[in-house]
Amino acid sequence: MKVLSFMFVLFLCFNADASGTVKTKIKSLWVNDLGADVVYLEPETPFQSVCNSNGSKYFIIHLDRKNMTEVYSMALAAYMSDMEVNVGGKNECSGTNEVLRYMYLKR
Repeated sequence: MKVLSFMFVLFLCFNADASGTVKTKIKSLWVNDLGADVVYLEPETPFQSVCNSNGSKYFIIHLDRKNMTEVYSMALAAYMSDMEVNVGGKNECSGTNEVLRYMYLKR
């Protein structure tokens, strides 16, 4: 019983900070000229994040990271077609916003 209790507590500790998958439509996408190759993705559905105790407003897409230009293309297509996406954070912060880890589309 002690082992089972320990495993349960350990599981909670490792999963407490995960933002999980958010199924949402994309409310906005924006880029600025501050020098970083990033895109801000604002989901319509609020999400909890390790980066902000009030919940982050944006996921950050770093265009210089592997596969993220493809993710940006997917985000543009989903935004233009008003399609729901599933997005998840990386538990990595960029200010008070969470870095995007993945996006997938599903019918």
